[in-house]
Amino acid sequence: MLFTKNEIHMAALWRREMEFYKGMIVGCAPGTHTAAVKLIAKHMKAREGVLDCGARSGSLLARLREAGFGDLNAIDLDISELKLADVPIRRIDLNTRFAALYDRKFNLICCSDVLEHLDSPRQFFQQAFELLENDGLLCITVPNIGFWHGRLKFAIQGEHWGFGERNYRLQRHISPITYDAMRMTMAENGFELVDAVTAGSFAGPLQKVLLAPLAGLFRAVGGPRALGETSLYLARKSVPNADLSRPVHYRSWERETMPVEKGSN
Repeated sequence: MLFTKNEIHMAALWRREMEFYKGMIVGCAPGTHTAAVKLIAKHMKAREGVLDCGARSGSLLARLREAGFGDLNAIDLDISELKLADVPIRRIDLNTRFAALYDRKFNLICCSDVLEHLDSPRQFFQQAFELLENDGLLCITVPNIGFWHGRLKFAIQGEHWGFGERNYRLQRHISPITYDAMRMTMAENGFELVDAVTAGSFAGPLQKVLLAPLAGLFRAVGGPRALGETSLYLARKSVPNADLSRPVHYRSWERETMPVEKGSN
């Protein structure tokens, strides 16, 4: 079905198209990568040694390069989309124990709107921990299920925004993560949360104007995390918190004398 220019223009007033940065598509809500680079630069001076997990076109790496970062490296399943000819890219499944494929470490690892597609976000953190230098930073972006649209959808349907059947079938959105779950999972796997913000929006100018009162109400009641379609987290490599892998209510298991049976990994 073909749309007229007027129809396309009207649609864009309600919902923005995918963002592009210097001809490179940005695979997340418009404004997310701008906020990510700002967040990183706030807590880290430009360094060499960056790994972008799920780099797609390379738009985030291009922004980091302009911010002074160098020795850029990329990972993606579809390596054909990368537009940075001088950046080495490896075709790696991030559901695997991919850290063993590298014989080096990085000062900054980014993973933008990828974690929600993975079978085990916890395993990704373990692999990132192995690949980071001791003072390295990890920057993660994921859909903000605490976004006010999400709170409204959950109240009515009991389903997470961005993780319905359509998202499962089209994008394989399978791993929603709340703010507390992200913070605790990071700590359990050796990351100290440094900063967290929300940003990004596909809302067009008409949608913003018409829904501003509702958005303002959710902001007043739910705080700043009620705005922004993307959650951004910046964490520093630290020491894994072993207590978080030992739930308080289950510690009686440790008194059992019978060994635990485990299958192969």
